[in-house]
Parts: sequence; C-alpha cells; structure tokens
Amino acid sequence: MSILAYIPGDNPSGKYFLAQIEDLLEEDRVELIDNLSGFAARLKQPLGTAEVAVLLPPSEQSLMNLLELYQDKLMYNLRLVVVLPALEDDLLRIAYQMYPRYITDSQDGFAGIKDVLVNLVGTAKSTNAGTNPATQSSLAARTQGHFR
Repeated sequence: MSILAYIPGDNPSGKYFLAQIEDLLEEDRVELIDNLSGFAARLKQPLGTAEVAVLLPPSEQSLMNLLELYQDKLMYNLRLVVVLPALEDDLLRIAYQMYPRYITDSQDGFAGIKDVLVNLVGTAKSTNAGTNPATQSSLAARTQGHFR
C-alpha cells in the first residue's frame, strides 16, 4: 500500500475516481477510507509504506476538516493530492494551506490522475508514461491540474 485515499461516501465523484485508478486498487496499492473519523484514526497510526494521500472532500466544510488534520501535523509526512469539487477561489485558498503536490477538481473527469499518482509513488507502471521523452512531454500536456 502506497496511497491513502479519503473518499467520503457522500462524494458523488468517488466512484468515478476509483474507476480511473482501478488497476492500482487491484495491486493493493490504495487504502480507502470513507469517513473523516476513520481517516483521522488511520493518520494517528504508523503510516507504513503510505507515501501519498488523495483527498476528495465533497464540500468546503469537509475541506476545512482536512485542513485541521493537516494543521495538527497528521499529514506532514505525506505527499497530498487534493481533488476539489470545483476550482473556486475559496476552496483553492483552503487547499493551498496544506501544501499539496497536486490540485485538481472533479469536473475535469480525473484526466491524468492515475499518472500523477504513479509518478508520486515513484513507480514506472503507468500505461501512459515511459522513458520516451515524447511520452513524458505528452503526459505533462495532458495533466491539467496544478502541480507544486
């Protein structure tokens, strides 16, 4: 397991996101958590091989709750990927306080999210990325979120 994924049950984009990373799920590289209290409890345990946390807050309040966990230093050792419900100024302002490696929104259909996750966990198993420089630049062009 390399990825912790916080996907609340009330987030309508969660199922679509999971479909995009299906092969990572089959490889047991993703630990799914569907409620905030469970996510907070998991963060208080040893992280083991977890390197990345994917956060899909369905609302501004949910994002604020995640920011509180970050400010409590529970996510400092994780590379964060934040998938917002929309790229609105208020949501971006909150998300940037967690210093995420990547921010996108659920409106873009999760284009390239699997490649981003594979890149962040440091493997070369992405079906779209390889050692070919042309493929690498193509990947960068397809990734529409905000990198940090």
